[in-house]
Amino acid sequence: MAVNLLIGLLVSAIQPNCTDGYSTDRCDPVVQAKMLEDYGAKAAAAFDNPNADMRRVFFIDGYGRDIILIEAVRVGEAEPEITIYSRVFDRPATSHFTAPLSQRQWDRVIRQSENLDRAIYRAPTTDEQGEELFYFCLHGWHYWGQSVSKGKIVNSVENSCNTDSVVERLAWDLADIALDAMPECAALDEANYVNDATRLRFCLQLGGDRLAMAQAMNDANPILFDHFHEGTTRAIDFSTASRLVIEEDELTAAKFVRTWQGIHDAEKEVSFGWNTVTATNADTAVITGLLHWNDEIETVEGKDRFKADGRDVTFILRRDSSDAKFRLDEVSVGPEYRYIEANE
Repeated sequence: MAVNLLIGLLVSAIQPNCTDGYSTDRCDPVVQAKMLEDYGAKAAAAFDNPNADMRRVFFIDGYGRDIILIEAVRVGEAEPEITIYSRVFDRPATSHFTAPLSQRQWDRVIRQSENLDRAIYRAPTTDEQGEELFYFCLHGWHYWGQSVSKGKIVNSVENSCNTDSVVERLAWDLADIALDAMPECAALDEANYVNDATRLRFCLQLGGDRLAMAQAMNDANPILFDHFHEGTTRAIDFSTASRLVIEEDELTAAKFVRTWQGIHDAEKEVSFGWNTVTATNADTAVITGLLHWNDEIETVEGKDRFKADGRDVTFILRRDSSDAKFRLDEVSVGPEYRYIEANE
């Protein structure tokens, strides 16, 4: 019995689980170098000196998409810091945020990153008859973890479907620590995001007064973004705006609302994709994006490119003095055109 319990907690070296949901080898040095370039991050060798400590994890979702990089660093006499990175071509307000860490937070980073290249095997699970149970896992996330300490560089790539791993646990601890260190990110309502990694990624999009913008996004979500959630309407509720401006003489505001509702009633795939989210002051938030339909994906020179019919739109939200919540005040809608995404 004691032996079985020990086996269940055994920490042992394993072969890396390299292939993501799109069959990309995340252990390939060429792929890893491209990830560093995309995030604008330094190679681990840049921290290879006796006075530097670095821990970081790259998050790759179950569809092979790079989500975010979280990096904790302490160099020499400087205070420890944590940085969240998005890919530089994802058009965020900034490609990274950095915040200081307390000694307590730094100690947690170090503690959780011990034995980074090890996996924690689960004890076999059995049913009431003692038969071993098997489970299926689809679209598991991948994590590429790195640590540098006293000149030693450790790499680990793991898939969440295969086993519990130190790097996966470190990944979500780093996300929790980043939220604790960045109040504007923690202010985003977690119910609106898949997990803390996607919440942190969206946080990088916040511009201007980021704390105010986080609140505005929480308040705007039922109006602008509920179409992302299963079982809810795909139509934006324009009726809550006090002013609706249409940049076409032949299309009145009333006709636009009717047309929009008609598209919705016909169950066409009408969506809103945001572009920028910026609080110009503590009481005013501006969201720009694209209303789009008739979506299609074409492949150009081996790269997928998004195309759709659409209209540029700007939403202005203002804080209501009666309850301090942001509400939709103005909407400006541009002329219809064929949107074609530029390749990276």
